[in-house]
Amino acid sequence: MLSICRFLLLLFFLYFSFASFVEAKSDGSFPGKGNYTAWVNANHFVQFGNEYAKKGELDRALASYKQAIHTYPYDSVYYFNLGNAFSLKGQYSIAEESYRKAIDLESDYFQSWLNLGHAVARQGRPAEAAKILNKAAQLSQNPAERAEIEKQAAQFAELPDNQGPQSQESQSKKKKKKKKKSDNG
Repeated sequence: MLSICRFLLLLFFLYFSFASFVEAKSDGSFPGKGNYTAWVNANHFVQFGNEYAKKGELDRALASYKQAIHTYPYDSVYYFNLGNAFSLKGQYSIAEESYRKAIDLESDYFQSWLNLGHAVARQGRPAEAAKILNKAAQLSQNPAERAEIEKQAAQFAELPDNQGPQSQESQSKKKKKKKKKSDNG
């Protein structure tokens, strides 16, 4: 019973951590690589993507974020938002790639590490997720938030691989299909 409660709490947190999209750099500054005009133009696509995401139009949001990246591939926020949209669509392996690219561009961006940890956990790799979440906790500026993330990391570390939230959801769906087959047969 405790495992189910822990799973539900983690699932709740995972959902809400993916729900935020970033408007622009926290300080609004040019990342310093590439063409400034291209970056300004790309920010327009990000704004469109954020509006689509707020309306739940994730396919259009994805297209906008991809266009922003095509226009200016050096801003970590674009990859972060792309990862969030893929996460909301349940495409965690593609989200993982996006968060990793965001981290490649800006290794101290706390939110990318946090969402990467959750995407990895959703793929049934809680031990790896725990390590990533510990890195996110180190980067957090908020002591209460840091403590909560460390707590989540410890909970994930206790789970064996293939027992993360996504794996448990998959197992539940398989059980329902099996029951449905036996009820019909």
